[in-house]
Parts: sequence; structure tokens; C-alpha cells
Amino acid sequence: MKIHQLFLKDVSRPIDGVIKADDDRHLDLEVEEFVVTREVGRALNEFVERYLEDANANGVWISGFFGSGKSHLLKILSLLLDQRTLPSGRKPADVILPNIEDEILRGNMARAVRIPSHSILFNIDQKADHIGGDTAAPILEVFVKVLNELRGYHGKQGHIAKLEYDLDKAGQLGLFKQTYLEVNGREWEKDRDALATARRKAFNAAYAKHFGVSEEDAVNVLNQIRDEYRVSIESFAEQVREYIDQQGKDFRLNFFVDEVGQFIGQDSKLMLNLQTVAESLATKCNGRSWVFVTSQGDLQKVLGGLRKEQGDDFTKIQGRFKTRPNLTSADVQEVIQRRLLAKTEAEPEVLTNIFDHEKENLVTLYRFSDDSVQYKGWRGSDEFCDLYPFHPYQFNLFQRAIEQLSKHDAFTGKHTSVGERSMLEVFQSVAKSLKNEEVGSLATFDRMFDGITATLRGDMQTSILQAANHLDDPLALKILKALFLLKWVREFKATPRNVAILLIDRANIEDVAAHEKAVKQSLAILAAQSYLQQNGEVFEFLTDAEKDVEVEVKGTEIDDSQVTKLLSEVLFDDVVKSPKIRFEGNGQDYTYARKLDDHLVGRDAELTLNIITPDHPNHGDERSLAAQGTGKSELIVVLASDYHLMEEARLYLKTEKYAQQNTGTNTDPSRKVILDERRKQNGVRRSSLQTLCSELFVKASIYLNGSKVEGTYYSDPRTCFHKMAQDLVTFAFPNLRMLKGSYDENLLRKTLLDPDDLLTGGQQPLSESEQEIMTYVQRNQDQGERTSVEEMIRQFGRRPYGWYPLAVQTLIGRLFRMGKIELRAPGTLDGKAALEHLVNTRLHGTVRVRLQEQFDSTKINALKRFHQDFFDRANDGTDARSVGQSTLALLAVESRLLKDLLLQADRYTFLESLRSVEEQIAKLADRDYTYLLNHLADSDDPLLTAKEDILDPIKVFMNGPQRVAYDESIAFLREEEANFNDLAPEDVQPLRDLAQAATPYRGNAVPLAKAAVTKLRAAIADLLNQERQNAGVVLDDHEQRLTTLPDFGKLDATAKAQVLAKSTDARAAIESARFVSAIRDRINRYRDNDYPAQLALAADLAAPAPPPSAGGGKPAPTPPAPTYVPASSLRTKCKLPFLSTEADVDEWLADLRESAVTEIQNGKRLSL
Repeated sequence: MKIHQLFLKDVSRPIDGVIKADDDRHLDLEVEEFVVTREVGRALNEFVERYLEDANANGVWISGFFGSGKSHLLKILSLLLDQRTLPSGRKPADVILPNIEDEILRGNMARAVRIPSHSILFNIDQKADHIGGDTAAPILEVFVKVLNELRGYHGKQGHIAKLEYDLDKAGQLGLFKQTYLEVNGREWEKDRDALATARRKAFNAAYAKHFGVSEEDAVNVLNQIRDEYRVSIESFAEQVREYIDQQGKDFRLNFFVDEVGQFIGQDSKLMLNLQTVAESLATKCNGRSWVFVTSQGDLQKVLGGLRKEQGDDFTKIQGRFKTRPNLTSADVQEVIQRRLLAKTEAEPEVLTNIFDHEKENLVTLYRFSDDSVQYKGWRGSDEFCDLYPFHPYQFNLFQRAIEQLSKHDAFTGKHTSVGERSMLEVFQSVAKSLKNEEVGSLATFDRMFDGITATLRGDMQTSILQAANHLDDPLALKILKALFLLKWVREFKATPRNVAILLIDRANIEDVAAHEKAVKQSLAILAAQSYLQQNGEVFEFLTDAEKDVEVEVKGTEIDDSQVTKLLSEVLFDDVVKSPKIRFEGNGQDYTYARKLDDHLVGRDAELTLNIITPDHPNHGDERSLAAQGTGKSELIVVLASDYHLMEEARLYLKTEKYAQQNTGTNTDPSRKVILDERRKQNGVRRSSLQTLCSELFVKASIYLNGSKVEGTYYSDPRTCFHKMAQDLVTFAFPNLRMLKGSYDENLLRKTLLDPDDLLTGGQQPLSESEQEIMTYVQRNQDQGERTSVEEMIRQFGRRPYGWYPLAVQTLIGRLFRMGKIELRAPGTLDGKAALEHLVNTRLHGTVRVRLQEQFDSTKINALKRFHQDFFDRANDGTDARSVGQSTLALLAVESRLLKDLLLQADRYTFLESLRSVEEQIAKLADRDYTYLLNHLADSDDPLLTAKEDILDPIKVFMNGPQRVAYDESIAFLREEEANFNDLAPEDVQPLRDLAQAATPYRGNAVPLAKAAVTKLRAAIADLLNQERQNAGVVLDDHEQRLTTLPDFGKLDATAKAQVLAKSTDARAAIESARFVSAIRDRINRYRDNDYPAQLALAADLAAPAPPPSAGGGKPAPTPPAPTYVPASSLRTKCKLPFLSTEADVDEWLADLRESAVTEIQNGKRLSL
């Protein structure tokens, strides 16, 4: 039975897959084959309720993807509401309404149809020719144009239509047309296109005759109308209302606009223009004018894009276009099923038999791989029959394919990206190609390509045409067509398995494996010849430009070293990941060397992981590969043979290099897009390479010491390596068994510092590992070689030991505590210093390890006695080293203490006696403990003598009350030195003796000085009081004489206080003075300076103001103020060294009188 015999209608019958607004040739067929799907039914129900009741929501926004039938629905609505008679004589409602199953909807649609109305159906892009006026509002212009055409006015030139409108409104249009015909012999409608050119004179003559004006006036009228013509939404809406009112009370005028969404695009001005038109029609016409539009994008999506780009407010248009039917793929599938695939029987027996027999197999056949998008299969026998020979996935997948091809400008012509072909038409094309096949055949996805070939750009088909001419492989050509359709459908992964599903051509396919194998072979051929690009398991169609790039990429040269580097990064860093081996036996990490195909990658190590790739010359000879690892601590991992691994690695590197070399500021934009896409794909290829390496690793054959490692299969490469590496560590380090227990820093600390009599008593036997350490140190020492901790850690980390550093450090620490070895850096270390050096890896190279030197008990006991005598405490050491190190530690403490005391030698000069002792002790503290044991006799007596004679007395003095008394006495001596001249020298002498004492810590110098301080403090207080009293008498005497002066008596209280201020200052200074000399100096300064100044000030303040001069002349000069000098400042000419007789007195007094008279004669006064 042939497939075409199943269909109710001939699949070859004419079906216009594209419904055009302006095409009336097939109206009957378009109405007859219109399918009221579930989605359309819901849309009609929502629309009719608003059309009948809501006067505000006057917009319908019909959206749907390419070929979904939105233009068909728009046209059917226009025909229904217009109730235009079809060419067959039928009304559209008579054909369509009976097909509506919902009775309520059918009734409401009948009510809507009965409302008188007229439909204006047009494609806005075809009508938009900028008819004049405001060219910034092209949507309004188109609406004005179709309205003018409806009224019989000129549509192409708005100003001519305006002339006609004005004439019509005046009742003159018909008469003017008649006049035009009479004057020119031609009809007005035929000439109005050329009024501005060829028919200009004809218009002027007809207008002049009709209105009785000159032809010049006619010219001016036409020019004025043209110049002043403007379109506005308000005037348009008013004209619509005017037209509606002329037709009758309930009449409606509806605009049906196809492809509005594509016309608007991303231009917010156009959307605002449409919004205002719809709003103005709603308000001016009170719901009697509706606007129906179609768009590929639903209203929210279109508005969302516009807001994102331009930020305009489109809330009003959402209020107008409340009815927004969106036609989905399910709707298209139903249309195709009912219009094209309807069968003669609902479920033909021949099809149900096929489904029942193959249904389990069909589920398996059409199961796409997990990493790709999944599609539902036939839900049962009924759907299998409804959709046969198509699979449900083909509707959704082809829709996505067409959408993406449209976005990438794959079609020819204007706006072909939004629907020059429909899904119905393409599926009909496929059905026609299968109609003579036997029932059981299925449509393959590649057949969809032939349905769109005519509208594809030529350059898009070049590769497929070339393949058809050059490839002798029909399957490869089918694959190429299918993958062209899916070029930009990213969610579909074109793996060999998924491609094989696309090409299943019958339900009872027998050998699925052979089919998939054939697909793989064809894919490989296409990829090898650069028709396709392979990225891991995924293949992609290459356009001509992409093909050129692919060929150039494959021709790019790379070094083998780059491949090795890449695979090592993938295998070691991304797959194995672990940089070290964690050995379960001791929880320690072991570094390992990395090799790829026997070549070392990075640093060498005791353990090795050698991964053998298919590129290795001996890859197929596993026996030879296993033999090369005999005796080596090397784990050999032989990856399974997969040529794809090396090809993908090389292609990744070639793509990376090519993209870097061909990217720059001068790169062609289209080429840059391809390169950017290649980079993205290369990132996916890198991930796929990692996945492939992981799969190959867990399936690899693993060899150790010439034998294959058998073990449990692990799906995770990291786990697999970890488990296999346990055998590697065990084989490489057989002496690991010597280590008992675990070792960490805490155990090392306890070993070196915690008291442990068993460990330090010398009775504990050496373990096997400790004996290995001793043997190694002994051998090096016998050969005269120096042994460091660093070298020992390195030695015992190698084969056959594999001991980790903390284990070696702890064993060294145990032997150290046992007294078996000593550690030097360069001096001998004690337990604390040994711990610091062992835990600090940077110091390991400086620490030398030697066998412990032995000493007799006599030397040890002698050092213990010295320790007791010098430090007044017992030595707790148990062996020579601990005894010596204890003494050294205290010597170091003593040296630091003495240095601190010497820092005070500037204040306490007697401390200089400590310097020589400190230097001797410091030298001993820097020595090795063995020096103390061997040379104690050279130092013990001098040190013990110094302790008794110097150290102990000074320490007692500096740390006791004597130092406080000493400090107080010396401070008193320095502070009161100025008062000592008036005291008995013998009372001051004890202080001077203490300051000069070389050993104040001996004898009674400090007590004597302390007693002298007490006595002198009282004497100085009495002396100061007496001096203050004497000075007070002098001040009182001078002040009494000053106040009795006549000049002083003339002064007021303020002036008197001003004169006496110096006396007050002098009293205050004397009262606060601490020294006798200061009191005497102050009273003398008062007598010599302050008192004469007081006398002068009193005279000056008391002097009367000079009287004014007679006759208004200059005032009389002010008499000079008297000058006072102290009598004590008089100098005589007497040459006598002293006075001893009355004659001497007479001579001195005569000279004194002469000096005094001279001063007075000079105008000065003598103060007494």
C-alpha cells in the first residue's frame, strides 16, 4: 500500500502555504481549509467577548513564529467580520462557524458577524511608500492611505486626497470629476497621479472652469494644498469617525494590518505611533474601530526589547491590545495534521499494526542522547496515525531550525526571515516526496531542506551543491542537509547517535547498529573534507566562510611538543588532578614524576606515573611496554587506542594558534564572528578532550614491575590512580615496614622536651629504624663525611625507605634524647634548640649529626660541683651532654644579667668592676658543652672568687635598700651644693666620701651619708629661715622710708600700689628661694635697682602737670624727672686698702662726700 492512499485529500493539491493579505485569488480555498484549532478557539473566544462588550480594548495582537498561520487567522477574521461574499457565492461565516465545536463561541461569533462592519486588510510593508506629510510617522501614513483608498480618494499622494476630501465635503467632488472629463476628455482617476507634471495644465483648466477662477488661481490652490498638507493622528481618527457615522449607527470600521511586528522592528517611534493610532481610534470612535495586527514576537517580548533599548513607556498600548493570541508549534502541528495529514480512516489498520508491533522499538529508536534536548514521541497509536509519516519531534525541531536560520539571514528577499515559507508548505513538500513510498516509510529530517531550498540564499547552499557533485555518498548528503537546518540550533547536539535518529526512514529498521555505523562513517568523511566541523562528539555544518577557515585551521602547523604539553595538562592536571600520592599505610603524601609516552614532564621523583597514549611507537605492543617497567618504581598506564584523542588535541592547538594569528584590529567583521565562534567551540573541545581522557584512563591497562595490575574498576580517574598508586608505593619502598606507628610534629616535640626516664636512661633498645639511622651516621663518620639533617631526610626519603621527613626527624630526636647522637649548628644544641632546628626546614642544612662523645664521671661530677657552687642550685643533668648544656644555659643567663647591670655603669661607676667577669662568663657560654667538661679547671677558681668578692655583693647592693639610700644621698649632694658654703665642712664630708667611693657596697659609707643627709637637711632649713628674716627687715625699712616721702603722700591708692609692686615681687621671690645665695642676691638687687626705681616712680607720678603757656602758645616744658642712684654705688678716689686709724676714716669719708656731691650736682639723688 502506498502512502498517498492513506490521506483523505490529495497531498499534491494546491495549498498556498503563505497567506497574503492582498491576494484574493484563493479565498474559497483559504476559508475552506481554515482550521479552528484549540489555540485559535481560545483566541477567538477572548476576542469576541471584548468585541461585543468592551469599547476600550480595540486591539488584537496576533503573534506566532514563522509559518504558524497568524496571517491566515488575520485574513479569516477580516472576512468574517466584513461578511464579504466569496467567489463561490457563500459567506465566510457559513463555512467557518459550523466548524467551531464550542456552542457558546459559535453563538458569540454569529453575533459579532451580524454587526455591520467593513474590513481594511493590508500588509503594512507593502503599503508604506511615504505618501507625504510627516514622514516620521509612517504607520499613521499607511492608515491614512488605506482610509483614503476606501473612500475613493487618491492613496499615493496625500495632498491630492486632501483636495478630494475637501471637494467631497463641499459636495463638489462628483461634479468636478465630470468637469474634468468634459475639459480634458480623460477621467480624473487616471490623471491624478501626474498632476504635478504631465497633467498639471489639465487640472488648472478644469479647476478654473469649474470654479470660475483663473488658471493661475488653480495653480496656487494646488501648490498651497501641497505645501500645507500634514497628517495627524487626531485628524485621521476624526475622519474615521466621520466615515463610520456616515455608514450608520452600529457600523464599525476595522483595520487588519499584517506584519506590523517586523515593520516596527526595534524602532520605538513606530511603536509609539501605533500606540497613539489605536488609542485615538478608541477614544474618537468609542470602540467602533478596531486594529488587528500580526507579529512574530508577542507584544510583551516586543515591548521588552524596546524598553531595554530606548526606555519608552508603552503601558497604553498594552491596554489597547488586550487580546493577544499566540500561535504555537502545537497549533501548527494541529493545522498540518488536519489540513494535510488527515487520513481516510481515523486509525487505519495498516498503521495501527505497525505501531503495535514496533512501539517499544520506536521509543528506543527516537531517544536522543542525554546531553541533547529531549523530544516527546508518539503518545499512542492514535497520534501515530494522525501525524504519520512524521515524528512529533520534527515539528518543534524544524520550527527552531527555521527561526535560527531566519535570525542568521539565510533567506532571500525582503523580510524573508519572518515567513516567505510556511511550515504547512514545507511539510506538504515532504509528504509529496513520500507519497509513492510503501506504508511504513518515515519522513527523515533532511527532507525538510528541500522544502525551503527555493528561498535560501545561494551562498548558503554552496557546500551542499558541491557535496552533491563530488560525494558519492547519498547518506553523507542527507546528513549535510539535516545539519545545515540545525546549524544554529544550539540545544540540539549533533552527535552520531542523534544524527542517526534524524535519518531513521522506516519504523521497522532492522540493524540499528549498522545504521549508526554508516552515519559515523559519513560524518567522518564530511569532517575530513571540511564540510563539517567536529568538536568532540558533536558535528556542525560549515558555511563557505567557515569552511575556508576550517581548511586554514587544519593547515596550521604545530610542534609535537605542544601536543605533549597539552595532553600532559589534561591528563595530569585535569584528569588525575592529584599532584601527590596519599599512601593509606601512613597517611603521608609522596610526590611522583610525570611522564607522557616515556618523556619526563616537569621534575623527576622516586615514583613515576608514565601515561602511554596512542601516539607512542609501541602502543600496540603492551608486552614490550610492561617489560620496560621491570624493576622500576614506575606505574605505566596504557590508554586504550583512540585515534580521536590525538586528532582532537592537534585540532585544539591548531585552532588556538590560528585564532591568535588572525585576530587584530584589521580583521574583517564577518571573519571575526567566525573566529569568536571557533574560540567558543574550542573551549567546548577542551572540555570534551578532558572527558575523553577520563574515559580512556579508567579503561586503561596498568602495569607495575612488568606485571599487569588487576583491580576493581573505578569510574573516577582520580580514585583509580589513587588505588593503583598504593601498590606503587609499597613496591618502591619496602623499608616502609620499619616505621611503626605515625609520626607528627607533636610527637617530635614530646620526644625532645617531655621528661622520659626510659628514653634518657640509656636502657631502651634501638628499633630497626633507629639502628638504620645509627648505621648511616656511623658509616659517614668513619669515612670522614659530614652528615646534615637535610641530607638524612633526603637519603631516607629515597628507595628503598620512602620515609617521610617527620618520621626521620622524630627518629633523630629519639636518638638525640637517648644520648646516641649529638646535633651541632655549629655549637651543640640542647633539646629546645634541637626542636627549633628540626621543625624549621630552612635550618636542616646547618644542623650536623654526629655520634655522641663519651666522658668519664670525674669531669661530669666536677662540672656539677661548679654548677652548684656558682649558681647555688643543683645540676639536674643525667649525662655529660645534659649536665654541660644545663651549665651553659645558666652561664648565658648570667652573662645577660651582668650586661644589663653594665648598662648602668654611667650612673654607678663601681659597676665597671663587673666587665672583666662578664666577658669571661660570656666566652664560656658561647663554648660547646664539651669544652666545659674538658677545661673546667682553667676557669672555676677565678669565677668562684669573683662570685664571692664582686658578683654577690654587687647583686645584693643593687637589689636591696642600700642602693635606695645611695641614690638619695648622691641626689641630695648634687641638689644642695649651693647651700653647703654656709655650713660646717665636716658635716658635708660623708656625702663627698660616698660619691668618691670605689666600693660603696662595702663598709659603712652609705649609713654615714644617710645620717649626714638628715642633719644637713635641718641645718639648711634653719639657715634659709634666718636669711628670709634678714631680708624682710631690709624690705620693711626701705618700704617705711618710701611711704613717708611727701611725693608718695600725694599719690592715690592705685599709684601707691604701682610704686610698691616691686617690694611685693621681691618678698615673693625671697620666700620661694631654695638657696641662701639666691635670697642675698635678690635683696641686693632690690636695694641697688628696685628701690631707686620706686623713688623715681613716686616722684614722677606726684609731679604736677605743666601749666598752659600764655597767649595760646606752646605749653611750658615739663621739668625732668629726678634720677635715683643707690648710695652703695658711689666710688671714691681713696687708695687705702683698709681703714685702721681715725685719719684713714677722715680721708675715706672726704672722698665719699666728694663723690656724693658730684652725683647731686649732676642732678641725681642718692637712695640710702
